[in-house]
Amino acid sequence: MEIAIGKYFPTSKAKGAALTLSVMSQNWDELTQGGWVLSRFEGSIPDVETKHKLDALFTRVNPRTDLSESKSVEMKNWSSAWSISGSTYEQFKVYLTGGSDFEYYFSNGLSDAMKGKFQNVFKGASKSCELFNANPMFFEEHEIRSHEMLSNLAKNGQLVNHPTFMDFVR
Repeated sequence: MEIAIGKYFPTSKAKGAALTLSVMSQNWDELTQGGWVLSRFEGSIPDVETKHKLDALFTRVNPRTDLSESKSVEMKNWSSAWSISGSTYEQFKVYLTGGSDFEYYFSNGLSDAMKGKFQNVFKGASKSCELFNANPMFFEEHEIRSHEMLSNLAKNGQLVNHPTFMDFVR
C-alpha cells in the first residue's frame, strides 16, 4: 500500500521527522548522557507540563535527589534563522518557567545564528525582566544575577559566548 505523504502527512512533518531521527542517531550519546531515557515522541496531544508538543521527551531519576525529572528536546527543521517571537517565544518561556531541562536542535548548521536570535530576545528590558522573573534559578545557575545583568550581557553580545548559558541551543 502506497501512502500519499502530501495528502495525509504534510511534507514539512516528514522533513521534521527525518531531522528528529537524524539528530537522535547522530547525538544519541549526548542525548542520553547522565541516565536520560527516551520516554516518547511528539504526538497529537500537547505535553501536559508545557502545553506544547514535544519532538522528544527524555526522563530519568536524578542520581543526587532520586527524583524523577524530564528533558524536552525540540528539533527545528528551519531553512533559515527565525526570530524568537510568537509561538516560539511562548514555548521558550514555558520551558523556562517549567524548570525542567530543555534543548533546541536546529537543522543545517543554524545553531550559531539561532544563539544570536535567542540573545536578541534578552536585549529588551521588558523581555529580559519577564523571562528572568519566570525562573530566576535558571539564570542564577549561569551566574546571571538580575534581569539588568541579563539585558546588559545581551546588548553587549556576550550571551552568545557565555560559557554555559546558550548550552540549550545545539
